[in-house]
Amino acid sequence: MMEGKFEAFLKNEVAANPMKSEALLPNDVGALIQEGKLKVRILDTPDRWFGVTYQDDKPMVLKQFETFQSDGTYPSDLWK
Repeated sequence: MMEGKFEAFLKNEVAANPMKSEALLPNDVGALIQEGKLKVRILDTPDRWFGVTYQDDKPMVLKQFETFQSDGTYPSDLWK
């Protein structure tokens, strides 16, 4: 199901604008739920999440990872 939607994304969106195309996975999941083809279980979390879609997003996310490491949320050797 999701594979077909992703293949269509690659064929249509990426082919048309490879530098700005974005796979809107939540929209695809929502459509499959509406069609009765998919069920999902939602897990609640108090944590924040950060999306990196564009190059300009990267510095803010890296800074937040540094904050998480300095305040003990993440271990300092997270990427080692």
